[in-house]
Amino acid sequence: MSLPFDGFKAAQTGLVDMGNISFYDTGATPAFNPFELAQYATSFSEIVLNVTWAQLQASQGSLDTSFIDSAIQQVNQFNSTYHTDLGIKLRVWGGFTAPTWVKEINGAPITVTGQWATTFSSVARMMPSSEAGKRAPQRLGHSSIAPTTTRPMTMACQSGA
Repeated sequence: MSLPFDGFKAAQTGLVDMGNISFYDTGATPAFNPFELAQYATSFSEIVLNVTWAQLQASQGSLDTSFIDSAIQQVNQFNSTYHTDLGIKLRVWGGFTAPTWVKEINGAPITVTGQWATTFSSVARMMPSSEAGKRAPQRLGHSSIAPTTTRPMTMACQSGA
């Protein structure tokens, strides 16, 4: 459904190929090949380009967008070949796919204060339909979810995956 107001994104139509995310389990570089959609060219409206933070920023202060540039060229070629209008959604994976230089940063815990100060319990309370949110207090040794606190929250920022 398209909204009649300026500034709103048009509604999604067609299918979105979410891409092969097996790299997440193997640690390999994500693959991207829009031509795998060739036999379904008119059914898909978008394809997800999965990239890792490590691909984009292998060293501190650098930014390599060549993988994204290559994907755009491939999609343009696909669209030209099959007379389609396939779009790209960019998904950047963080977490353990972070660059090595980030994982090697070590330091003392940081304290978050002000409006961002919260506890895990208050975050879990915001997601009552989540099974993880329902079970988290028990895993942490709490019998019920505590009210939101204004005390600072300390987070350990350690290296490792």
